[in-house]
Order: sequence, then structure tokens, then C-alpha cells
Amino acid sequence: MIRVASLLGLLIEDDRNFLGQMLQLLPRTISNFDIHWDSSDEFDNAIERIMRYRYDIIVTDVYANAVHKGKTPGDNKANDIVAAIRKTRMCPIFVYSSGSCPDSIEKEQGPFLIYADKAHPKFAKTLSDELHHLIKTGIPGIARRLHDELDAVSGPSFLWTFLQDH
Repeated sequence: MIRVASLLGLLIEDDRNFLGQMLQLLPRTISNFDIHWDSSDEFDNAIERIMRYRYDIIVTDVYANAVHKGKTPGDNKANDIVAAIRKTRMCPIFVYSSGSCPDSIEKEQGPFLIYADKAHPKFAKTLSDELHHLIKTGIPGIARRLHDELDAVSGPSFLWTFLQDH
């Protein structure tokens, strides 16, 4: 019998209208994994959530314009988001925005960091294909199982024993 495991994903999109569209585009199942998607419409809130929860994959928008509603330039914000995620978690990241890839993302792009232009007519297919690719690398599933195993072995009973002994 094939075991279906669950993964937790986070979608970060500050445009509430597009957030709903993106949630509809995100796959709910890839390979043997059911994927539950959380969402955030604020970048700062998303970073706090990333520090609090163990996400297996992250899909994030970045600002494309040099100045967007008084927010930081796109390249800086893209770099800030990716750096904050990587500082806290080890998971694949799918970054998207309108237009060309920010320089900071382009330099880091590889098998665990993907960029796509959401204005491209085939964005929905690219999103689906790349998320399948990121999950099929095996990293999200391995990391989830490793963390679950560590939690089981060194969970609350380990902590209680440690506290009693010290």
C-alpha cells in the first residue's frame, strides 16, 4: 500500500485578489504527498510564520517595481525574503513577480530556488511544473520525515527527562 504523506506549504502574496487566484492554482497533491497550503498577504507576517511553523515549500511574490506603494525596491525585497527564509528554514522556494527575475534571485537560482514571471501566459503551467519538480527532488519529504523522526525521538519526554535530571 502506498503511504500518502502530508506537506505544508506557504503562499505569500500581498495582492488579496491575486492571493485567491494563486490558492486555486496551487496543486493539492504531488506524487505521494497531500499538500496543505497556508497563505499570508503580508510579508512581515509571513516571515514570522516561517519562524514559527515548519513549512516544506514556500511560494512567494516579490515586488517588481522600483518603488511600489512606498515599499522597498523589488531586488532588495526579493533578496530579503529569500535570505529570511533560508536563515530560518531549509525548504525549496518558488519566487514569482511581474517581469524579469531580480538579480539577487537570478544569482541564487538552482534546483531549490525557482523564479517565474506571473505575467507570462503560461505562468499556471510553469507554477505547476516547477512545484512538481521541487517536490520530486525529495528534499521536502526527506526533511519532513527527518524532523518528524527527531520530534518522536527527542520530543517532550526527552525534554522532561532532561529537566528532571538537571
